[in-house]
Amino acid sequence: MFTVFENEVTANELAYLQQQFAQMSTLLEDEYFITFREVIHDLYGKDDESLIQQQRVDIRVGPAGDFVRSIVNRILPNPIKESISIWFSRSIYPIGIHTDTNETSHNGHTIMIPMTFDDRIKTLVWKETAVGVPALNEIFHRFQNDIRSFKPQPQISKKLDLRNCWLSRPSIVDFLELDGIASWQAGSIFKFERKQLHSSNNYKEFVDFKDYVLIHNDE
Repeated sequence: MFTVFENEVTANELAYLQQQFAQMSTLLEDEYFITFREVIHDLYGKDDESLIQQQRVDIRVGPAGDFVRSIVNRILPNPIKESISIWFSRSIYPIGIHTDTNETSHNGHTIMIPMTFDDRIKTLVWKETAVGVPALNEIFHRFQNDIRSFKPQPQISKKLDLRNCWLSRPSIVDFLELDGIASWQAGSIFKFERKQLHSSNNYKEFVDFKDYVLIHNDE
């Protein structure tokens, strides 16, 4: 279930997190890449073989991690374990539809605290679930080969730029049942099951990158 906790993080708390992020920005060395040349060319007009999609640094140990736990624990039934990674994350290019699971780690929740604010930046979460990349690819393959097994949904692709999710037409985003859409507003916290399909819209129209706190909790 996708839940948005509005006005949960105070302005002073956000200012501290942004200050800490700025101080640690040179440590964003955990990198993830877009390697699909068709996407890179057709969506972003570049001929690169890969683009840095996201950079992260784990802050679970230290004052910033303690500070994040103190905020997030206000909305959770049980405190976050100190062993759970907490990342300062910068997304430079929007990621496509994915889940935050693998075969051994999939029963918890994803928690996000936006630190870039623009109502045009969206996080979309669908009710469809998948555990691991093979299960996710199975959904994509079924859509390509048996679209009639999907129930048409309101055409969200006409309202938001979601080409980062699916370049061709029709788009799979118009055949998945939404659990919710959240705008990146100051003070919000997002929470959803790690196995739920989710994605960003194509925010490159509005901002160069977006910063946020990311947690993959185990409960």
